[in-house]
Amino acid sequence: MPRHRILFRVFGVLILAINLRAASGSLRVTVVDAFGGPVSGSHVTLTDPAGRSFEAVNGFLAKLPPGPYSLTIESIGFRRLVKPIAVPPRPMHLQVGLLLAVIGNPEVEGTSLNGHVRNCPSKTQSWVRLSGLYAEVMFQARIAQDCSFSFTGLSGGEFLAYVIAHGRVVIAKQVKIVGQNPPLILEPATLPRR
Repeated sequence: MPRHRILFRVFGVLILAINLRAASGSLRVTVVDAFGGPVSGSHVTLTDPAGRSFEAVNGFLAKLPPGPYSLTIESIGFRRLVKPIAVPPRPMHLQVGLLLAVIGNPEVEGTSLNGHVRNCPSKTQSWVRLSGLYAEVMFQARIAQDCSFSFTGLSGGEFLAYVIAHGRVVIAKQVKIVGQNPPLILEPATLPRR
């Protein structure tokens, strides 16, 4: 076999080995809340099967060996997320939604809160919003035609309940959510009319 063919094959094998060794992936992680809004200040970490950890900088991890990892995302006010992922040998974008954190009583998850707004005018764009006292946690329910509202899947804790009509807050009341919640009656003096 001519010498130049042998050299050509050797160089081809070397280039292939270098390309296979250099194959690495990258991961961009976008963290969002239940409403699809961005969650800032999230701590994103990947851990490989050998226990090595890679921390994201601004949601980006570069030069990752392809393979299985455990993705961990932590952010104040949200539940910690741990999920398995596989990083391919190319750039990958992952959007991950976080669930709101339990604010007070972890035994009281999945509870509901029903209530009624007195003096509410019919046919308004009105809402009841629950906002956490100690974290940026928010739940929102539309006020129905009969002035009732309902929340389900809540975690126990302390909240501020706001009635919002035509884009303005008209009442705020502190609410403690426990296992069995009596109906919440919100009574603003007057709701704004359009």
